[in-house]
Amino acid sequence: MWKLRMGDACHKRLCAFSYGCCLPCCAVCDTRLATLRTINNSEAGLPHYECFQGYYLYCESCCRPCRDMSKGSLFCLTCEAFCCPSFSISATRMLIQDAYHIRSDPCDNRIIRFNNCVQLLACVCDILAIFNKDFRGCAQLLDCVACTVWHSVLGCMTGQIFEELEYRGQTNTASTSVIEEGEASVKTPLMNEKNEVVTGT
Repeated sequence: MWKLRMGDACHKRLCAFSYGCCLPCCAVCDTRLATLRTINNSEAGLPHYECFQGYYLYCESCCRPCRDMSKGSLFCLTCEAFCCPSFSISATRMLIQDAYHIRSDPCDNRIIRFNNCVQLLACVCDILAIFNKDFRGCAQLLDCVACTVWHSVLGCMTGQIFEELEYRGQTNTASTSVIEEGEASVKTPLMNEKNEVVTGT
């Protein structure tokens, strides 16, 4: 499970939550690069970047050239974050879940589904308002609600991701220290035996 549920991110990671709410596209870029740095245990995350990290690219023949072209490209990351922020941050969450075998919290799923339903309802009302003026007031109200919900959900995801990366970063540091101490210890005949190192959780 995640170290922090999305519903708790708004008060336990207030700064990250506010960052995701107010600057969603910047937060999407930041979380992706931070995730790639932590997962790959490297100082630079951009060299490991590719479009949506391979998620959502269902047509292999059509998407493979774009995926290959986007690898390590800051321009592509920026376009992804500003044009498709919802898909982008969702890809980052899935990347973390796949890397660390994390299951989604049921409450997180409900929050995401609620957001999707609100966005769909707002879209339907906008379409109805084109043909019937009586729906325009309702459509404007739902647009405001949908926008507020979307920004709040993205803020929750941002806080959740940063909390998880902070925990995983500490774990990686501790694991590296243990390995270095083992290598620096006095050699004995047992040192010739193969040692299995398990990374992650």
